[in-house]
Amino acid sequence: MISLFWILRLDKMLLLLTRANYNWTTYLRELFWRQFSFIPLPAIFGLFLIKNKKALFGILLTALALIFSWNFISYSRNLRYLMPIFGLLLVLFGIFWGKVGEILSKKSTLACVFVSLLIFAGGYKIVRKPATYYTPNADFFADVQNADYKHFFKLVYEKFPDFDTQVVYADMYDYMSWYTHKIPNAILSKGYEETKNYPYINVPAYSSLQLFKGDIRKNPKGFLIVEDWQSYTPDDIKEYAKRNLKLEIRVESMSVSPNDKWPLELYSWGFEKNK
Repeated sequence: MISLFWILRLDKMLLLLTRANYNWTTYLRELFWRQFSFIPLPAIFGLFLIKNKKALFGILLTALALIFSWNFISYSRNLRYLMPIFGLLLVLFGIFWGKVGEILSKKSTLACVFVSLLIFAGGYKIVRKPATYYTPNADFFADVQNADYKHFFKLVYEKFPDFDTQVVYADMYDYMSWYTHKIPNAILSKGYEETKNYPYINVPAYSSLQLFKGDIRKNPKGFLIVEDWQSYTPDDIKEYAKRNLKLEIRVESMSVSPNDKWPLELYSWGFEKNK
């Protein structure tokens, strides 16, 4: 037993489950109560209609472990990690209304069809008419970052054809690897209290405004890319850029979703001196 405990590293699993670094309870309540309460409430009753007790406890423990991990352990509150819960809720939702149908009319299928038609007729959370664009943030705003990087970097290269040869600072490397041939000279990101090497690309990573100011003094000109939302870019660096650097480009949103804004900004310093 002790050997199995050590091989499976159950001690580390227990430490992970008790390490509550985050608390997304507000978002959990917003999602499952305010947005979709008409599904979880019947689903809870449907759960306890399962006659197989092993299946009941297995489903219950799995769901609670996933919700607990998302709510208290995961650094991200992205909705995609709760997708298995939604699938489970829909199944349990059907179990409940099927049982109601059996009790009332002995026809569970009729009850499920009636409830489906009622939800469709009400129009709540149901798309009855095809649309050009479906926002991924309709139910849980700021979950999917659908910033228009493609158009942003198109404008960048139109205005600065030699962008790849310039000094560039960003908060992440991912989008630059997709849309440019440039490796950032440094990564400015929360979580790097001291200067460290950023994984994979071996460049400095830090969150200090003073270090950034020092880099500006060492480089006569350069660029800073800012994701102007609650992103990885340290807030004091964002504020410094807005007050002291030149805003060259700002792309508010994708053209198909003008109200779902994820602004991208390009700031510069030193270029006006060469004009």
